[in-house]
Amino acid sequence: MGTLKRIGIASAVALLIGANISLSNGNPLTTAIRDGLLFSIVVAYIVAIIAWGLKLSAAKGYPAWAGFGLALFLNIIGIAVLWLLPDRKKPGANP
Repeated sequence: MGTLKRIGIASAVALLIGANISLSNGNPLTTAIRDGLLFSIVVAYIVAIIAWGLKLSAAKGYPAWAGFGLALFLNIIGIAVLWLLPDRKKPGANP
């Protein structure tokens, strides 16, 4: 799944969840939509950082879970750590 598709799906789901929770708390429709949009922006940012970590990790030859973990737990600092790690040699590759 592509990064933009992943971010778009997460944003749409977050908008629906955020608006429904806001409506269930008794807010009017316009406030609920605004709250849902703000929640979807935050979720899109988090998903974008994690997707960037996955892609960067795979490009450097590390397992995808390493990029996911570093991006999830350390956020921007984890991406910087992953960016500074040296590339791993793939098995069977010529030096």
